[in-house]
Amino acid sequence: MKNRVVIYILLALAAPLFTAPATLCAEDFTHLYTLSNGSTVTVYTPEGILSEMTQRDASGNLVFYPEGGGCYYLIEDITSPVIVNKGAGEFFPMREEVVLDALREIDVDGRMVDMDIDVYILPMPRLYYMSSTSTGCRIFLSPGVWEVSASTVASVVTHEFGHCFQKAYLPDSDEEGWAIYLGMRGILDDPVYTERAIHMNRPSEIFAEDFRILFGGELAVYPGMIENPNLVQPTEVEGLETFIASLAGDAVVPVHSGGGVIASVGNYPNPFNPVTTIRADFNGPVIGRDVSVRIYAADGSLVRDLWSGTISQQTFEKTWDGMNDHGVRAASGIYFYRVTAGVDFRTGKMLLVR
Repeated sequence: MKNRVVIYILLALAAPLFTAPATLCAEDFTHLYTLSNGSTVTVYTPEGILSEMTQRDASGNLVFYPEGGGCYYLIEDITSPVIVNKGAGEFFPMREEVVLDALREIDVDGRMVDMDIDVYILPMPRLYYMSSTSTGCRIFLSPGVWEVSASTVASVVTHEFGHCFQKAYLPDSDEEGWAIYLGMRGILDDPVYTERAIHMNRPSEIFAEDFRILFGGELAVYPGMIENPNLVQPTEVEGLETFIASLAGDAVVPVHSGGGVIASVGNYPNPFNPVTTIRADFNGPVIGRDVSVRIYAADGSLVRDLWSGTISQQTFEKTWDGMNDHGVRAASGIYFYRVTAGVDFRTGKMLLVR
């Protein structure tokens, strides 16, 4: 089943210019697009939302009820005191065709991003949530008080898509995956970088910015800087692009293949410097069974033919000292190990930090 991602786009009431949609339905209020990166995008127009998804409360305030639950008050009048900067005196939408162009430009190193995306083009911003945000699998993109440039639209859309990608492929519950990512970023166990920190120091925000720079289109990455100026640019972190892309599917070998002899594999510590121990647990004794352990780089090239032979124990461990087959220290980055027992094999990811 596809990972479901919902994007809400806050736009002004002025009718935007739309490119011809792939499919029209629901009285032309809904446009369905299929993107080359594997995502499916459903766009809901402002007219449809106003007629089908908003109601007045007892005080006459306009309330938006999105699919999936929740409700948001909408700010109808730019003269409202909550709008500090009145700008040009009206709300300016992020045009649908510009948003779609940004989504079409997202390329996760050629991988298919298996997501269903709903795009709600809201007629005005939300009270208390005037900046673009994402919550769960839903994204809200706020209008500007001046016309929003194409590069700003692309940057915001791609950043928020990065949040959705993270929720789908690196959920908060994936402690090992986050340890690898934060280790690569150099902020593992750093109290400055937590989800309770200021916006630019939150790991989820750093991830979304990394995603934007690494996989966004030309407009999305302009001018090429991330929100947090204290961090190394993602393009300069060795193996980071490969790691994030691999979350949508490993580039080297399948995680598991047939046989059922190997119960589980792992390595500790992870991240590591310079030594880690690779462990495999087998389903029952494996007397006389041929077993091998090999180390691969992120691009799939063989780094170290670590060990091969026969074993008789149910648990097997082998230490890798971070050296390649030529006795040269391997560089910092993501590596894969593969444990093979007969026709069965399993793989795992590990991070070497020099």
